[in-house]
Amino acid sequence: MGALRNYLETIFSEFPHTENIAEAKQELLAEMEEHYTSLRRAGRSEQVAIGIVIGEHALVDDLKESLHLV
Repeated sequence: MGALRNYLETIFSEFPHTENIAEAKQELLAEMEEHYTSLRRAGRSEQVAIGIVIGEHALVDDLKESLHLV
């Protein structure tokens, strides 16, 4: 899913380029894509599903904290 991948690339651009960060990004992308697919199967439009998924993962500070970057 291009929109989700682009979103994560933007968010992770300020993070250090380490193996742990790359793994976290891949895991998060997989979770986001799974949630997107679930929403689409439930009848949500592409734009609505993307908005919901991004909205639920929009807190960069929380992500930094969970990756022990703050």
